[in-house]
Amino acid sequence: VWPQGFGAAPRVPQQRVFGGCFVEVAGLDHRLPQVVRRRSGRMAHRHDQVSKAKELQKSIESMMADAERIEGEVRRLAEEKAQVDKKLFSYNEKMQAIQAQLPAKQKRLRDLTQEQTIKEAQYMALLEASPTLVQVMKR
Repeated sequence: VWPQGFGAAPRVPQQRVFGGCFVEVAGLDHRLPQVVRRRSGRMAHRHDQVSKAKELQKSIESMMADAERIEGEVRRLAEEKAQVDKKLFSYNEKMQAIQAQLPAKQKRLRDLTQEQTIKEAQYMALLEASPTLVQVMKR
């Protein structure tokens, strides 16, 4: 018995099983299908959320694996670039040394070619001046 002034005894919610889930029914049996739909809709929404979360987790794991793979490639390419830069620096130094020597060597070649031309002309003049020298050289 409830003390006076507190009204009627509180209703104790009843629970029924619908579709594998407990449904609270507060004496409003005419609303039962609506309550069941609302609860089953929540369960379907929860199932969708769980499946989306699993898909996102797989996507994140895939992206992390891709990121690790790409980081490895970036490190490898950075090392390769450093080696190529080192070779390039060495080649540039060698090219500068060659370019410094090239004009002097080209001038020396021109001088030798000119000297050779002069010597050949002198030799031909000598041969033409002395026919007996030609005969001696033929023997």
